[in-house]
Amino acid sequence: MSDDASEPFSLRRISDGEWFIVDTRYPPADPRAVIARIERQDEASVRLVWTGSVALSTEYIDAETALEDLRDRTRRRARSTRPIPIPSFAPPARHRS
Repeated sequence: MSDDASEPFSLRRISDGEWFIVDTRYPPADPRAVIARIERQDEASVRLVWTGSVALSTEYIDAETALEDLRDRTRRRARSTRPIPIPSFAPPARHRS
């Protein structure tokens, strides 16, 4: 788990085997800060309940993998750009002789 201040998401341990993925851009008491609740299912997997409209998997190997998947998705979206407009011109006018 990275505590890099430039990362907008981090893990917050709730109890043994339970975490929240939080959006660090919001204050800790703000309900919008919680992105997902993670619960250990067994030694080989965790289950996530995403809040809002996050469309990622609900099962991962561990909490860190889920966090990294969210970060990767966010980075890909941040690199997306708007389409570049292509100018269109009317066909040249023909002169009749």
